[in-house]
Amino acid sequence: ETAGTEEDAAMYRVSSFSTVSSVNPIRSDFGFASTLGWCTRMWLKLQYRIGVGPLWIFQFVRLVLFVTLTLPVLLPELVSYLCDAHVKKNIVYGPSIRHQLDVYLPAVGAVAERKPVVIFISGGAWVIGYKVWPFLQAKVLQKNGVVCVCPDYRNFPQASIPDMVQDVQAAIAWVFDHMDDLGGDMSNVTLVGQSAGAHLVALLVAQMAKRESGGPHNADEGLGASSSARRTPSWTLSQIRQWVGVSGPYDLGPLVDIFHHRGLHRNVLGRLITDTEVLSPHRCIANLVAAGSTDALACVPPALLIHGTADETVPWQQTSDFFRVLRDAGVPAQVEIYEGKTHTDPILEGPMSGSDQLMSRILDMLRAGSPHSRFPKQNVDSDDEHAIASSGVTGFLPGKEEYVFLPRVLPLWVLHAARRVNPF
Repeated sequence: ETAGTEEDAAMYRVSSFSTVSSVNPIRSDFGFASTLGWCTRMWLKLQYRIGVGPLWIFQFVRLVLFVTLTLPVLLPELVSYLCDAHVKKNIVYGPSIRHQLDVYLPAVGAVAERKPVVIFISGGAWVIGYKVWPFLQAKVLQKNGVVCVCPDYRNFPQASIPDMVQDVQAAIAWVFDHMDDLGGDMSNVTLVGQSAGAHLVALLVAQMAKRESGGPHNADEGLGASSSARRTPSWTLSQIRQWVGVSGPYDLGPLVDIFHHRGLHRNVLGRLITDTEVLSPHRCIANLVAAGSTDALACVPPALLIHGTADETVPWQQTSDFFRVLRDAGVPAQVEIYEGKTHTDPILEGPMSGSDQLMSRILDMLRAGSPHSRFPKQNVDSDDEHAIASSGVTGFLPGKEEYVFLPRVLPLWVLHAARRVNPF
């Protein structure tokens, strides 16, 4: 399942990406037969844990219906993704078969201009995460002059949550190591995670803040038992301008029953969520507050949390409660609760409708002035429109009125039908 050892990871970080991009997702150091065998083993292990019951079949049928309804949007954009020479695909960043990422390079602007960078961590219930899931958002960012990097990470049953966090950490290291190749602005790097990806981003931030503080509360137990998970990162949180969590599960304990009834079996959850105190970002931050670890909390970059009130997979209260914990910890944070939006609305149905609130919000953030500008204090119950305070506007992004989004191809009734059958 890995090519080389963990000590070889630095080799992948410093290798040039210009010559290794390929539309073929099968790594040359594994080959087709090894990749097929690995996929078969992982599928059998997963089926052993969850089986193929009526609920999974029902959810799969819903997924097929959703894809069928939205195919007029998804298919052209997928073809564009595959054919776009500015999308560098399947770049290797580490030794595992899953350690690959896609880079969306803007085709606009002068070559000499440094562009904002977004690292987008996809969701997938820690089981079916894939770097192509957020390709609609990545294409929008690319069209608006932003470098977007979408990494894969190991899923269950190949890896535990601490392993996934380590993969995200390694992918971010790759981005910083290749910033010159990417043409990215080192001072304008934003982390974005959706669903399970939001959880992994928040957990990584909490754990790195604890580590970087260098105080008595700087233990490594939250980083997993393996030595690889305890390697010192080659980057620091001070290099992250801000992070965004979309539809994220931040306190895992109360979610076990919900996930089980949505199709993620307790047998899987029991192996994934081994310690809610350590693996829940909400509790990690709360424990730092209780321990008086102000140095660690001061390391946490500004955060924006987004959720929809119609989310049946992860209740929106997960986001509002986590916001309150961050706010009480003194972390500069904002929250936006979208009325009537589902779990995937911000990344799928929203962009397809031509009204992309999430991307508009992220582009606003990237246009903000100086790095680490502090967000204004915000009441989670407020219905006012909140904007990030900025001390200037960068010159290489379009003005807000000129943002480029996906055109609305589908009639609204089709989008409403797709939203209803979406299993997520």
